[in-house]
Amino acid sequence: MKKEKTTLRFNEPIGGKFVMPHHARMLKDLGFDWPVRSYYFKEFSNKKTMALRTIHVTENHNDPDLNQTEFCSAPSLYTAAKWLREEKGIFVEVLMRGKDMFEVVGKVYLPKRCPSVVHLFDLWDVKEGIVFPTYEIALMYGIGFALNLLKDKIETT
Repeated sequence: MKKEKTTLRFNEPIGGKFVMPHHARMLKDLGFDWPVRSYYFKEFSNKKTMALRTIHVTENHNDPDLNQTEFCSAPSLYTAAKWLREEKGIFVEVLMRGKDMFEVVGKVYLPKRCPSVVHLFDLWDVKEGIVFPTYEIALMYGIGFALNLLKDKIETT
């Protein structure tokens, strides 16, 4: 019996370029404190959803002195990837595999071990339908995967 090919639907990044609200919350929990122009906030009419707002100046919306549980910074995908690379040592790379086909690879550089590059994850499986249709979607899922790895590491230590 032939296995039926699975086609996955992927969420689009907010506004085509921002991390998802749950990723923004994870970034805040992991110490993201870079100033950005956009932030998520809980709407007063519906406390379960987060709305996106952009202002004209950059601020650290995650500043603990603000004591804001209702707000969190909303960095662009590129800023989040740069923060992961510069602050946590995780490189999220997007590779083009064909027309509308992208793969995501996560790596960490360990200078004290050899020095060497260690592969953390590879999100690409044509047989299972894990093929990202755009660069931005692939980057968003790679960032989410890296954040989950960091969150799990923190929870288990």
